[in-house]
Amino acid sequence: MKTNASLEIYAYWDELRGERAAPLRSEIEPGHIRHVLPDLFVLTDVGDEAPIFRLTGTRLYNLFKRELSETPFSMIWRSGDAEDACRIANGVLLHERPVIFDIWAESASGHAAQEFEMLLLPLEAEPHFPPRLLGALISDPPLADFGQAFKPLTLIRSRLIEASTASLMAQRPDFGFSLERCVSQ
Repeated sequence: MKTNASLEIYAYWDELRGERAAPLRSEIEPGHIRHVLPDLFVLTDVGDEAPIFRLTGTRLYNLFKRELSETPFSMIWRSGDAEDACRIANGVLLHERPVIFDIWAESASGHAAQEFEMLLLPLEAEPHFPPRLLGALISDPPLADFGQAFKPLTLIRSRLIEASTASLMAQRPDFGFSLERCVSQ
């Protein structure tokens, strides 16, 4: 993971799940992660090829200049990448394994390009609810201006996250303070 925000979100999710494959949605306390809420989203499995957005943070609205709730996940991707991104998201929902995407996007005007990370973190299925996952779209480096819309995303690479929070922290010595703030609140 390249960004502290991604590491914070993963560390929070990892602490909640403990020894389980995934935490329950009801265990997530928005107040504990309020500083990253604008970057977060929830996808729900509706039995189609593409999961749909249930909740989206304000930065996603700003990036795509539209509300994404109830929109298929495939709609934010370049046509050549939508099928792979949805297949992987469905795999996260089915197998409860966290994934990270490396993403590239270009502004609608074509004057700016930006790298992003996307986390897809499974949530344990709860009775009477379809499978869901917690996602985050984090720009790298952080965007200073959300004033312009971005074209659909390009999927560069995806990979399973199999490391513990401790091993991820060991790779990023600059991360300790942020993690303490995230999990101790």
